Order: sequence, then structure tokens, then C-alpha cells
Amino acid sequence: AAVFLMNLFSELSVSIFNNDDPALLDATVSGIRLHLWAMPLDGLIFTGAVVFQSINRANRASFISVGNMAIQLPFMLLLPAAYGVVGIWLVMPLSTVILSAVVAWWLVSLVKQLKAEFTPPAA
Repeated sequence: AAVFLMNLFSELSVSIFNNDDPALLDATVSGIRLHLWAMPLDGLIFTGAVVFQSINRANRASFISVGNMAIQLPFMLLLPAAYGVVGIWLVMPLSTVILSAVVAWWLVSLVKQLKAEFTPPAA
């Protein structure tokens, strides 16, 4: 809900900190909208890390925890060169989407594995 409200009222939110420079206001509002669109997926990433840590799959939990930064590094080099300031704003949401896809795939695979292990044989 907070992300939705921040996007809906971005100008109001930014104007609390800056109401003197219209160019900065426009750039910041645009940046916030670019940066926040993938933020709801952060919950999936956090949940995936906790799930894999709790079932003693430290490799996956560690990859999830460190993975976002590892994914961001190439984007930090490539996107600003290709898209300028817009590329900088897109680094984090794009890495979040990619990591979320990996985490979702791992979680779906885990659920299938657990269902297969705990499904009683047909009588």
C-alpha cells in the first residue's frame, strides 16, 4: 500500500523536501516512479531467503542475500552508459525482477518436492 501511495502522491511526497526547484521535482518524481515499481517483489526475495535458511539450504539463502548486489553490478555498469540517469534509476528494480524470478522458481520447485515427499501413497 505504501508503494502505491508513494506512486500516487509522488509530487506531494517530494515537495515536502523540495518545492523551490521544479526541474528537480520533475526529475525526482520520475525517478521515484521508475525505482519503486518492482518494490513489492522485495517481499518475495526476503521470504525466499528466510525459507531456505529455515530448511537448512544455506547455499540458496546466501545466494538470495548476496545475489541482488551481484545482479546489480553489471546493470550499474551497462544501464547508465546506455540510458543515462534513467538507467541508474532502473538498476535496482531490474535486478529485483530477475532475482524474484529465480526465487519464485526455487520456491515452486520446493513446494513440488515437498508435496511429492509428503503425499501418502494411493491405497
